[in-house]
Amino acid sequence: MAAEARRRYVKIGILLVLLSPVIVLAVSFVVMFVRASNQAEVFCAQVVVGGPIEGLEAKAQQLGLAVRSHPAEGAQPAVIVAVARGPYWPRCIVEHINGRVVGKRTSSSA
Repeated sequence: MAAEARRRYVKIGILLVLLSPVIVLAVSFVVMFVRASNQAEVFCAQVVVGGPIEGLEAKAQQLGLAVRSHPAEGAQPAVIVAVARGPYWPRCIVEHINGRVVGKRTSSSA
């Protein structure tokens, strides 16, 4: 009886050792996604529609976001995209014309 119990505990121990990296990765993925999403949302919350675009890129970089600027094309406004480094690449997209914010939105590649 003691040998069977010992084998059972060994099997459970091996199973826990094998599953622990999967559990750690799953939890890390969730934490990274939430943190990245929060950074993009915090940045978008700081953007004021109708306000100036001055300093927005610096604010995004302070939050750890990668910033990409796209010039206006035809009738389309210019765009600043602040991308969080994390799963699904959450981002805040800020549209501006003549130095003023005309729109903002958050999205992810999920």
